[in-house]
Amino acid sequence: MRQVIKISRIGNIFKNRTKQFFKNGTKKLGKKLLVYFSPYLIPIGIVFLLAFVVYAGYMAIYIQLTGGQGSSGATITYLSNTPQDKQYRDWVESAIGPKYKYADDPNTDDFNVSDMWVKGDGTDSQSSGGLSPEEAKAKLKEAEEQSQSEGYSHIDPKTFLGHSKEFLDVYNRDEEIALTFGQVYTFVVYENGSLGREITQDLVKKVAKDIHPTFKYTKRLKIVVVSSKDSSTTYYYWQYKLDEADTILGHFKYHYSIVSNTTTSGSGDHAITITTTEWQPTDTEIVGDRWNRINKYLKTEFKVTDNSLPIDRQGILEGFQGFDENQQRIEWLARNGFDDEPFDFVSCMSIPPQYREIIEEASKKYHIPTWFIAAVIMRESSFNWLSVSSADARGLMQITPATFASHVGKVNNAFGTSYTLNDIYDPRANILVGTEIWAEYLSQQFGSVDNVDWKGDGWIQQTLEAGFKYNAGPYAKYNQSIALDYMEPIWEYAKKFKATSYAAGSLPVEGTITSMFGWRSDPFGGGQEYHSGIDIACNIGTPVHSVSDGKVLYAGSCSGYGNIVVVRDSMYNYLYAHLSEINVKTGDMVKIGDIVGLSGNEGRSTGPHLHFGISKITGDNWNTSWIDPLSVLNK
Repeated sequence: MRQVIKISRIGNIFKNRTKQFFKNGTKKLGKKLLVYFSPYLIPIGIVFLLAFVVYAGYMAIYIQLTGGQGSSGATITYLSNTPQDKQYRDWVESAIGPKYKYADDPNTDDFNVSDMWVKGDGTDSQSSGGLSPEEAKAKLKEAEEQSQSEGYSHIDPKTFLGHSKEFLDVYNRDEEIALTFGQVYTFVVYENGSLGREITQDLVKKVAKDIHPTFKYTKRLKIVVVSSKDSSTTYYYWQYKLDEADTILGHFKYHYSIVSNTTTSGSGDHAITITTTEWQPTDTEIVGDRWNRINKYLKTEFKVTDNSLPIDRQGILEGFQGFDENQQRIEWLARNGFDDEPFDFVSCMSIPPQYREIIEEASKKYHIPTWFIAAVIMRESSFNWLSVSSADARGLMQITPATFASHVGKVNNAFGTSYTLNDIYDPRANILVGTEIWAEYLSQQFGSVDNVDWKGDGWIQQTLEAGFKYNAGPYAKYNQSIALDYMEPIWEYAKKFKATSYAAGSLPVEGTITSMFGWRSDPFGGGQEYHSGIDIACNIGTPVHSVSDGKVLYAGSCSGYGNIVVVRDSMYNYLYAHLSEINVKTGDMVKIGDIVGLSGNEGRSTGPHLHFGISKITGDNWNTSWIDPLSVLNK
């Protein structure tokens, strides 16, 4: 929360200078100033009054969110480790349920998943032989028409999946915008500071219930054709994909189109071709004003007036970010050494799959490499498409509304789109506009983007001035120190993305995929089970390669999986299981292609294979929030 420091310093400077002025001032000087400024006293007074109101509004919020006292005298910022702080945290996490507590914990209130609606039906299956992409697309359309003819049904998350409570969207977008510790706790602190309410478990539950999200999904068909030299198998499996989400961060609708992707792994007789046809995300629509719900809550719950609403809301939003960054980034990353060399944990795999096609589209149009665009996004938002800064820069590439409005017309002309300012958070619109801005600034300097030395190392210094303009504005006076401070992280990210892009799409081991991600028949009997990764059949002793750069989070034995290695990068956890041999140890740094172990048949296994899983980082626990590995491996 850098803004807290800034505002506090402004307050101290104002206070100290005011004291000094009155201490050293003279009556004579006072009389002269009074005569000189007398015609302007009223407007000056109004200006100072407004400034004081704004300052007081900010300080009231920040005192509550960063330095207030809880009901038992404990700090309420979760910056300390007092028993009272731990109690508050446990109350919040128990109220939220899934995302912080294990999905099968019976003692949680589960407000994160209490309002879920689904439609569509289908059972996973497979058949011998392959389908062409055109045949697969036809089947997807037919299944979608059937699903859309049905209505949404409310579900009980405790019984819906038959075993646990969890989010449903295969891309984990519901989890990304679900209630966080910071959101609930910020409002709890605000209740305590502004309304004088004691922080109790009942108050925590009330807040979580008041701001809980609503999610709507459709179960959509995905078809995967796996072909090798001698055979071809078609897998039909069904995944829940988010249609609509009404959250405290905004009301969103998600749109899709059918896309086929083909990836080849291995070579010669061992080559495997995987063709995936599925409904992939396209545009994200914001319904109405993004801040409608938070504005309404502030006005009804806290009686915030229209005049002070923007100030209070900004304080609340920064409280969200401050608490969550403290809990997730400072607490976890510092404890695990991730804040020493952050670039060691970045590779091409850190680019979320739902943005790769958009980045490629922008790259082709504006001739800026994908690895550089991705680096800018990583620097600006860490791929958080809902990110908003204290300067009101928004979205993946952190563009202010004024800048977006002045450039979106150029994007519409280039792509035949009809984006407006309302689309500033839409990932595609934001990336296209942000890339167009970069292309314009580089062209102004070099005549054409193509004159930048993207193949060699010249691009590093050549992008410095354009980066300053992108960060500070096109009319700001150039300052090399500020430019370097902004661009050096982008250069480091870009180097890593550029160096590792060739390896994207490779399976970690040579073999044949025998079981896909998702629900399947339990190979040991007993009905259905949720398969959290993919199985790749291969001979015992086959080298297993890391698909990412990162740090070995764990190397050792794990119940059910046998010998495992878990690697963590800036975005995901990567699980390599059933190993016959482990070649790394906990804490090691690895790079793409490094051998982390040898395949085996250890643990709960029906034959020699590698179980490969990918989960999103949600805290210390890597064994949750699983996503389809093939969606991440797709180039």
